[in-house]
Amino acid sequence: MRQRFFEYHRVLQACIKHPGEQRIELQMVVITFVFVIAMLNSFIGIGAVAILVFGYRGAWLPMAHYFFERHGKLFSIYVPMAGFLTVAASIGPIARDDLLRDIIVGQYYQYDYRNLYPISTLPSFDLWYGFDHALNWFQIALTPIVTMWLLQFLLYSSMTAVVAKAVLQIMGDRRDRIYWAGLAVAVAVYLSVGRIGLARPEIILSVWAISAILVRRNSGVVAWTLAGAVLCTSYWLAFLYFAAALLFQTNVTKKIGAAIALTVIHFGFWLLMFGADYYSALLWLPDVLQKQICEVGENLGLELLLFNPVVIGLLILGSIGLVVDGTRRALTIAFVLVFFIASNQVRYIGVIAPLMVLLAIQCWKPKLPELNAMGMPLVACISLFLLLQVAGTIPSRDDAPNFAIPVNSRVITAFGEATYAMPFFNPGIQIEPSYAFGAAPKDVQQLSLDISRNTKINCETIKKYHFTHVVEQSMSGEPPSCLTLSAVQKKWRLWNVQ
Repeated sequence: MRQRFFEYHRVLQACIKHPGEQRIELQMVVITFVFVIAMLNSFIGIGAVAILVFGYRGAWLPMAHYFFERHGKLFSIYVPMAGFLTVAASIGPIARDDLLRDIIVGQYYQYDYRNLYPISTLPSFDLWYGFDHALNWFQIALTPIVTMWLLQFLLYSSMTAVVAKAVLQIMGDRRDRIYWAGLAVAVAVYLSVGRIGLARPEIILSVWAISAILVRRNSGVVAWTLAGAVLCTSYWLAFLYFAAALLFQTNVTKKIGAAIALTVIHFGFWLLMFGADYYSALLWLPDVLQKQICEVGENLGLELLLFNPVVIGLLILGSIGLVVDGTRRALTIAFVLVFFIASNQVRYIGVIAPLMVLLAIQCWKPKLPELNAMGMPLVACISLFLLLQVAGTIPSRDDAPNFAIPVNSRVITAFGEATYAMPFFNPGIQIEPSYAFGAAPKDVQQLSLDISRNTKINCETIKKYHFTHVVEQSMSGEPPSCLTLSAVQKKWRLWNVQ
């Protein structure tokens, strides 16, 4: 601490001891005059202070540049990160969908989703085997809500660390590189925060996939591949992320070798554990998608992102950069990015957003301006603003339906928050529709849509499938004859079936 004080003191002396500098008496008169003006009229005083600061910029700018350069991590990474977490914690976040059922499926449904969704036609095995088993252990030890928050925090922190480290590698030894890393993190989180908050195995695999860009040595290849082998057990479609091995900063042989090894491990595990049932599930998925009578949000196309100016800007920067100065590393990032874009599903934004940011940084790093004492805090403020803004959009558990209903009740909802929140807060109930909307009979799908669209609800379908409760937030007018209002919670209503 003493040494750092004397360093700042020397810099300050170098800043104020210039030939032709005003005498100290004159400086004190000017500062006193500005102070008096500020006391008499705050508006004029602000202007006077601004003029004073500008006039003496030769004295404080070098000092400020030295200060922000020495404390780059604090202002560019830790302060924005702390701001994001503070806002998120005050909201009391909740995952919107799958994680809520993954946490409770082990203890209360014996890892069999058919016990939770009794009407839908689902695979006979757990498609998230390793993930669900791990979550069950944690939720028993820590409680379900703490398990959810811990996983969300770890994923946000991991995304921050991976993107920041990748940018630092790309930027080399530039003195302002930590501020560009902080901005890259903020933009990546800004675009993918919705997926991070879901905390599914898919977003875990996304962070793991992006981390491949950090791999340079043989030890890194081994560690990344071993981590992927563990993650294979968490998601039955994990093989879709193995193309990320191409991001290694190694030779082609190691890239292809890692991808092949993971593919063998993945299919070896799932076929050994579940045999022909796994193969049947691969055929079941396209059949379910075909039977859906409406589009499901996460399967919608990437055209939704084209309304976001940040996405458009990143795509333009990346495209122009590849044409003007397309290095081998930039082309590799672009190839993996195109691979995930080709799916045309917004569910992969957790991979697409960081790759777009890293591609833009990789292509434009020689042309990025060198940040000075004013540029560094400005970029840090932009990062903080972006993260505070998106933190405010995180769903709160206080807004989710948490009505208390008896065990073994059978609930029908619109396909959305209530579908997942109700069993999370009432483990032991049954609910429809399931995570696979098209797996339910078409009349159940239509009933769910009618509930969401304020269309007349078919009581015959409700009674046909022995539903005991309806949870909704959109019905108006005369309620159906088969329903009796039981409870109201903010925008949500619970109906008993007569």
